[in-house]
Amino acid sequence: MRGFKKIFFGLVFILLLSTRTYAYDFDTPLVIDGMDCETAYKSDSNYYGFISNSRTYVPLRFISETLGFDVIYDQTTRNIRITGNGQEVGMNVRSKNLEVNGVKKTMDVTPILYKDSTYVPIRYVGESLNKPVSWNPNDRAVYIGNGYNSRNIDYSNFKKLDFSKFGFNLYVNDNFEDNILIENSSGDGLVNFYDKALYKKGTMNGLVGSIGTEDEKAFFPAINIYQEDGKVLVRYEFSDGSLKKFDPSLRGSDNILKVFQESVAIPTNNTFPKFDLKGLNKLKASEAKAKTKAEDDAKVLEKAKVNPNKEAYTTFTFGNPKVTIKIPNDLMQELVVKKLTWRPGYALCDKKIVQSGNKVFGGCIKFYEQFEQKKGEYEMYDGLYKLINSKGTIKTAEGIPRDAQIDFNNKEMTKRFLDLEKRVDKEVIVTVEK
Repeated sequence: MRGFKKIFFGLVFILLLSTRTYAYDFDTPLVIDGMDCETAYKSDSNYYGFISNSRTYVPLRFISETLGFDVIYDQTTRNIRITGNGQEVGMNVRSKNLEVNGVKKTMDVTPILYKDSTYVPIRYVGESLNKPVSWNPNDRAVYIGNGYNSRNIDYSNFKKLDFSKFGFNLYVNDNFEDNILIENSSGDGLVNFYDKALYKKGTMNGLVGSIGTEDEKAFFPAINIYQEDGKVLVRYEFSDGSLKKFDPSLRGSDNILKVFQESVAIPTNNTFPKFDLKGLNKLKASEAKAKTKAEDDAKVLEKAKVNPNKEAYTTFTFGNPKVTIKIPNDLMQELVVKKLTWRPGYALCDKKIVQSGNKVFGGCIKFYEQFEQKKGEYEMYDGLYKLINSKGTIKTAEGIPRDAQIDFNNKEMTKRFLDLEKRVDKEVIVTVEK
């Protein structure tokens, strides 16, 4: 009997060990091109990495699709194919072989398949997707992409404010300082921006935003503008509602917040020496040229039209070459379609979130836009992009906002939004005139 017990408990011990071998601690947060997935996805293990045998593994499909790549997985052969952004990657869950743009390589480990998700060491994510990948010891997070995103703006129309001491320059409209008070906070490494009419020294009253350099990622709904070698340029934005979450007695200004949101922060090389300014600074361009471009953009937007299709679609058109967006009428009933304000194009939004008037979450599912990118010009995107068409210097792209558009604490809202997102991906037809 005692011998049986020894054998029984020995088997139990072996089973426990074998079970433990396949249990991973998903405690490595990800920041993908500025989006903090830890706070955006509320501790969901599907959006974390883990450490195994001294290597950091990250979810391949989630990262690839977030960056705009297409991923195909064959259940039978276990082959994985990733395409997009000029890259073509092939690998197999059972093999160390890796092929990138036709070049065959060998990984030192095989990918890990866990709960129907494929995880690979961060080194091979960088090689495969042609993105810089780093681990920040300050916040123990993996950063994929440097994360710098900005609107395609002619900076000759903007006034430059020098905050290089804090790691950035800020480009603002001429009337920016008429309504906004600027206060440097050297102790925090931040520059704070307040509504002048509401400012009370020593309090957060009237605060609309903060920008500066920190040693770790900003927490959602803030934006991680750029990261390099353990330093992160962060941007916080505060609505009246978000201030009241800190303290109900605080007052904010959503109108002044909009003025702040029109400003553009650019990393400075004294703090971020690897940041590439090539083709970015257009300050020498004439104001007349900028004005003409703005007028041309306005004309293109005026030509964009909305026509209910007599068949099963509602159609939206914009741009040159003409872009046509066809949305099934039954899906259209669940959406609000908005003209973009920064470029020719449209955004598709969850109607319920838009109609709720939520000041923090906009409900944007996807947007389509067109812009000019000349040869050799450094293009910085305002979202997570997938290029649809390229005709000369004119680019047509689809994108998703880089900041979270829904409150992931609200399970009902989250389910509806994600279901709509799948329908938009599957059912919306976008074509570009040849």
